[in-house]
Amino acid sequence: MRARSAQQRLDELLEAVSVPETGEAESAGAPRAGALDVPGVLALQQAGGNAGVSRMLQRQVPLEVDPQELPQPPESWTREEVRPIQRELERLRLYQGVDGQLGPRTEQGLVEAFGGDQWRTMAPDAVLARLAGAQRPRGRGHAMRYAELFKDGVLDLTLGLGYLEETNPETGESALVGLIQEFEQAFDARGFRSDAARAREVMRRAGRGLGSSAFGTFFLKENAMIYTPPAGEPRPIHVIVRLVANPGGDKGAEAGAAFREGMTQGDVSYYSGHGRYGSGPDFDRNFARFTLRNEAGEERVIYDYTELEHELRRRGNPWQVFLREVQSGRLQVDLSNAGNLRLAVRNLHPHEFGAKLMYWAMEQTGTQPLTGEGGQLAEEAAAHPERKYRLMVFDGCRTQDYERNIRSTPGYDRRSTDMIQTRRAVGFEAEVETFMAFMEGIIGQQSAEDVVKGMNAQMAAHETDAAGESAPFVGSGFQDNPLQ
Repeated sequence: MRARSAQQRLDELLEAVSVPETGEAESAGAPRAGALDVPGVLALQQAGGNAGVSRMLQRQVPLEVDPQELPQPPESWTREEVRPIQRELERLRLYQGVDGQLGPRTEQGLVEAFGGDQWRTMAPDAVLARLAGAQRPRGRGHAMRYAELFKDGVLDLTLGLGYLEETNPETGESALVGLIQEFEQAFDARGFRSDAARAREVMRRAGRGLGSSAFGTFFLKENAMIYTPPAGEPRPIHVIVRLVANPGGDKGAEAGAAFREGMTQGDVSYYSGHGRYGSGPDFDRNFARFTLRNEAGEERVIYDYTELEHELRRRGNPWQVFLREVQSGRLQVDLSNAGNLRLAVRNLHPHEFGAKLMYWAMEQTGTQPLTGEGGQLAEEAAAHPERKYRLMVFDGCRTQDYERNIRSTPGYDRRSTDMIQTRRAVGFEAEVETFMAFMEGIIGQQSAEDVVKGMNAQMAAHETDAAGESAPFVGSGFQDNPLQ
């Protein structure tokens, strides 16, 4: 959830440099206004890149050093300089294919090697020396792109808990209330504390924000881990989890918007809840109620759409009866779609009454897909070009249905986004344990395959009504990641 872009940070540094107007006299012996030394230039390079430094030079900010003494931008490195760097990246299993070209894959390998973009301010021989002294990571499988997740010192995860129509038989409350309490206890046991103000300050220091609405509960664990990239300096990483939920059923729009922020601006977005027949995450009731009137004008109110299907089936094909009764006015449907984040374009389960009902409802309320070329996810991702990598998890029934539409969205292809989703319907009681296994796997920098394996192990141990079922979680997009 980055509120300030690299360009904004660059502009702040540039504004700190006082540049004399043309013809403005300087007093004898006074320091030149706007003068920068090498550290100042390097700070600019790290904040805004070499293009930003070029703009600075075009503004004629005076330098206290000969420009020849400055590190040459990576764009000027020769093939002879790039090839040995690529060989070292191959040795570190961060790159494949020595061609002497500093392309996106080489840059990705350098970011993972150094844990960020500081290599951009170094001379090629210095980069090579650091790589040559680095040890190859030990492990198996593919890594997540941990440098992109940890590069600013903060790992932020948005945990969205979908609305649960299921109720606690003792209290009558939504089962979501108890689930939230279980998560709070699990965070407390792992040293996290609920502190939105401190989380905001940690994010601010990293050049980021908590999102436009700051909706949700923020759990923070400072210095949760020490990140040691192969060729970079060790540094502590703070972890912030934004828990987004709508237990009262009246904040579906706010919860949906907050989770969407996590999907577009955050490091990790993790949804746990109903998959709504593969349509997408949902943060309020699927339907408020159905009111049936008979020919005598008598009313019957139904809250469960499966009960509605059973009732309509008495009179024929339930979907055809539904459409006929709605058109006649004898069936009134109170919709509740403010919290739907529609990812699927079309219904992949057209033979199921519930699926037809879900997509019909979203069409009635104009709930458009967020995915695709002109979707809201693409627009918001384009507004945050600093977010070069996203990790998304969907824990719910048939969430693998989301993948095709997400992958068709600019900014969410297999190179820029890794996904973990379910390939079958899943049961309850494993939500907390599965998320904690995921989060601890990321903090422990496990391989992508081991993260998925750990989640499946917790699902096998705690999932209800799934005896003998296959492991539900599968990964996507890992193949271009660094090898451990």
